[in-house]
Amino acid sequence: MSLIDHALLDELAELLGPQLSAILATYRTQVATYQAELSQALDAGDLEAVRRAAHGLKGASASVGATALHDAMQHIEHAARDGDAARAREGLAALPAVLEATLAALPGGA
Repeated sequence: MSLIDHALLDELAELLGPQLSAILATYRTQVATYQAELSQALDAGDLEAVRRAAHGLKGASASVGATALHDAMQHIEHAARDGDAARAREGLAALPAVLEATLAALPGGA
């Protein structure tokens, strides 16, 4: 599995030009916000909030071609939807490595 959909990023760069940098900066901020929400919701045992946060980050990731992070969020979202806190926690434990690699692979680096 690829971390990034480079074809999508190339298309976005062609369509948006220099605005892509601002969009990616916003995405980086969203990633940090969603990561905190996921951790807090899971610690509180609020699987619906976990599902919502994972769904939000999944969509944001898809829109910038962050395929590995999209897939990781889908795993967490489905676990939360199914009421499987242990599986959601496993997904969240693996998240820092995927986040770090994804952010480093996007234009502008980590």
